[in-house]
Amino acid sequence: MKFSRQLLPIVLLLPLAGCGDTGQALTLASGDSTGYLIVVPRRPSATLQFAADELKKYLGLLSGAEFPVVQGKPRQAPCIVLEGDSSLAAEAYRLASGPVNVTLSGGSDPAVLYAVYDFLELLGCRWLAPDFGFYGGNAGIIPRMPCLTVPANMNITRAPAFRRRKLDMAEGRSLDTASLARIVDWMAKNRLNTLMVPMDLNHRGRMVWDDYLAVLPEIEKRGITLEVGQHGYQNFLNPEMEGGELFVRHPEWFGKDADGRPSRSMNTVFNTSDKEAVDYFIANVAAYLDSQPEIDVFDLWPPDNAVWGASGETGAELPGERQAKLAGEVYNAIKAGRPALRLETIAFAATLRPVPMNANILVDICPIRQNFEKQIYDTASPQNRIYAGAILEWRKTFSGEIGIYSYYRKYAWKSLPNLIPHYMQKDLEWYSGIPVQGISCYAEPGDWYTYELNHYVLGKLEWDPRINVDSLILSFCSARYGPARDAAAAAFSCLEETVRFYGNIANSSLKSPSGIRDARRRIRQHLRDAESAQTHVNPVVAGNLSKLILMLEYAELDLEIQETRASGGSGPVTRDLLGKLIDFKSENAGQGVLIFSKNEDIPYLLEHYGFEK
Repeated sequence: MKFSRQLLPIVLLLPLAGCGDTGQALTLASGDSTGYLIVVPRRPSATLQFAADELKKYLGLLSGAEFPVVQGKPRQAPCIVLEGDSSLAAEAYRLASGPVNVTLSGGSDPAVLYAVYDFLELLGCRWLAPDFGFYGGNAGIIPRMPCLTVPANMNITRAPAFRRRKLDMAEGRSLDTASLARIVDWMAKNRLNTLMVPMDLNHRGRMVWDDYLAVLPEIEKRGITLEVGQHGYQNFLNPEMEGGELFVRHPEWFGKDADGRPSRSMNTVFNTSDKEAVDYFIANVAAYLDSQPEIDVFDLWPPDNAVWGASGETGAELPGERQAKLAGEVYNAIKAGRPALRLETIAFAATLRPVPMNANILVDICPIRQNFEKQIYDTASPQNRIYAGAILEWRKTFSGEIGIYSYYRKYAWKSLPNLIPHYMQKDLEWYSGIPVQGISCYAEPGDWYTYELNHYVLGKLEWDPRINVDSLILSFCSARYGPARDAAAAAFSCLEETVRFYGNIANSSLKSPSGIRDARRRIRQHLRDAESAQTHVNPVVAGNLSKLILMLEYAELDLEIQETRASGGSGPVTRDLLGKLIDFKSENAGQGVLIFSKNEDIPYLLEHYGFEK
């Protein structure tokens, strides 16, 4: 993996720079040499050994020095000790230094790895994004420092606000094994601990965990929790099984359509009141899990856009009650054979409201139609009021772990730059106070650059929702845009203030022409500022600014259509503008900013902007 050698702004390096008078500092390396050893326990786990190897690698890149890794007790030579600490919670870690040694400890082996990466960040490393090809080796910044020092009295302990910090590969529209491996690498560096991958999303064969098994060693050596499953009851029972004979032999196993007949639709939930159908379903779930020992959490979710047709005596039960009952039966059937496996279900659409649920089962709550003009807890939004009420009711009635399946990067945005760092902070401050235990977010390589600020900030907020977001954004922009930091930060601020209010974001209302016109004017000004900044920076920063410019251009094109719609412009005019936007997306796809597929996106965009498909 390559990294930019671009120096970070001096404000980030001052506390650690300079060996002339180290005062109360430890000099780890100077002039390409070091006297320090990296010490791990005898027979370290794969994760601890990996943590030591990563520390050696990046200390070498920072200083040019070779840091030997040894096993056993600390030697007489100065040491950086990596060790477990049973006094810490499993996800917590500590960075400590004394008169000579540095100790990086954690309540688990993955937590020691977190300590290593946090320590390296204190020394100046920045892992801004996964090392995708479109970054040209500049996804992260590793500054070269002739003198590497740390305070001699360091004592920092950190624990995450959220126990489960997830990235979801979901539709995998731009994913392959190489890009997933890079995402896994970035996750660990940013102390995210759970990777979500569909088993076979909606039984369509498009996003299937088995296709990514080659990445499993990278997941395991980082101690990342693997969560597999998601929408897909139909993976275990559907009308096409056994060559379609299953439906013929057992029509009573299947949910009914509006006319009361057994349905062949994959979206219709099967008859969960039929014991034979449930036994068949559970046997298939158990067989799959027996064949996949690597899975730590299994998502047992109904189909997306599920139809909960009446079936037998369950016609009087709520969909959530049926889902909870089925999840409990699956849990009881598999717990003996897989005691460490966690089962998860979903509070979504018809199953949003709380119902009695086995407390050993995880619950993810999905506010899919969240209005981003208001915070999730803001009762001024009727839709958000429903979600907030459901979340609070779940917490009041359910003693198990609750996660929020967030939409801080959303497929329905079609790569529109809805950047929301401050918005996310307010949401997460509220979530942490409830409390909920997990936060997840979609991620795609194809438009990672558009949402990289969201991803980066969200990872930090999951550890500390009270972090100074303005300082974090400036630090990010310093590393990504160098001398163009202020122009980039101002553009991000403008996008946060305009897109979620005036852009064509689902569940946001169409605003007045004058309001949209003013938003367009602000976007165009930041476009000009970014283009001007390009003429004064090195090629790496200029390339990054080019991607930021694409984001701004996309936002401006969207607002142009919005303004025309709000002004009552004719259908042909609006359609011409939409054609212009579609051409723009088609021409600029594949640069990490936009995901575009004619077959999938054009019908959606036509409907999204008020035209029939």
